[in-house]
Amino acid sequence: MLASLQDQARNGIIPSREDLAKFDSYALSNYYGILNLPDKYGHTLLNYVVKSPDSFERRKFLKLLDYRGAQLTAHDKYHMGPQALFRALLNLPLEASAKTTVKVFRTFVTKNTEDKLQHRASSFKMSGQQVEERHNKVAEVKKTFGVIKDDLLTARQKEQVQAQKDKQMPAY
Repeated sequence: MLASLQDQARNGIIPSREDLAKFDSYALSNYYGILNLPDKYGHTLLNYVVKSPDSFERRKFLKLLDYRGAQLTAHDKYHMGPQALFRALLNLPLEASAKTTVKVFRTFVTKNTEDKLQHRASSFKMSGQQVEERHNKVAEVKKTFGVIKDDLLTARQKEQVQAQKDKQMPAY
């Protein structure tokens, strides 16, 4: 069943919630970590969903996969490249603009500071394990941002210059 879900996602068709629920019932009785197994091409279901076009179903399915502990393998991360990986970590579409990417990154880092995560844990909004996972994700996002920072900020500046030019051009 995992292979059929991966084939659907590879072909750009987001699997339904019912398909994922049926898969969950099989996976619980067998081996729960099966969701992160790669297919014959070496990619996971999460990789195919991340690379699919942005839509409401895609975002909903990404949340379901995240909730179930889906992760990208090292092979997925290597083939995505740092720019795409960064957008995937922030749950952005791969074609998101540099301006949007920087804005979401800053919001993510601001909302996941050490103090705020500890406050959520102490008020029982998050478990200790969830806080630890979020710490790891924040560290990975910051590490990836360090790698692509110059390119991303340059692209953002180019977008701003182009927007200014578009704004100044008269419409015919």
